[in-house]
Amino acid sequence: MIELRASSKEINTSIVVSNFSKHAFYYEPRIDNIEISLEQLNWYLNSNPVKEYLMLFSFGSIIPRVNTSILEHLEIPVSSISLAKRNKFNIDHDALNPYKTLLNKYYSEFGRNYENENYFAATSLAGSICELILYQLLCEQPSTTEQMLQQKGLGTYIQYCKMLELDKKYKFGLTPFERINKTRNKFVHPSNAINEIVNDIKILVLESGIKNNLEKIMIQFGIN
Repeated sequence: MIELRASSKEINTSIVVSNFSKHAFYYEPRIDNIEISLEQLNWYLNSNPVKEYLMLFSFGSIIPRVNTSILEHLEIPVSSISLAKRNKFNIDHDALNPYKTLLNKYYSEFGRNYENENYFAATSLAGSICELILYQLLCEQPSTTEQMLQQKGLGTYIQYCKMLELDKKYKFGLTPFERINKTRNKFVHPSNAINEIVNDIKILVLESGIKNNLEKIMIQFGIN
């Protein structure tokens, strides 16, 4: 059995016979050529050109999946030379995906502002990253209604994820999202910020662990 684990950037495979995970999907290949072993198939699926090819047909920006019909029609070269020729292709999928493009932009700006101690901007951007991730996740759920998507805000999206039990379905924690949302609300809303401005903003941000919480989220969703 081939196990496929997907992140937002790529799909990785491995051979498994037990200990199946809810975080992966599985495929039992039908190999027509006796010269091709299951190990060789797994090696081929993990090659960069094939992973790039599979991502072209993946669906779901947060947790990608691949239709089994795509896997069934793959032609596996026996010669290593033919595989080497395929390595010349390098497709920038992020540039074609508006969700990933915006996410990368937000994260880059967050890092720059955090390092420069622009904590108001960094905190706001951390909240925007969280909001974008949960918005995209909600967009991909059949149970999400148009009315739900019209409601904006990180706090609202957190509540929708709880209501739909998406954290249980996809095995991720909402606590880092909640902590970032709490910190952002202290600075974004004037009624809260006016009480915090007299305090040392740097201490407040460092004590809140906003950077660590954001890194936990990026790891949970396989975002590099």
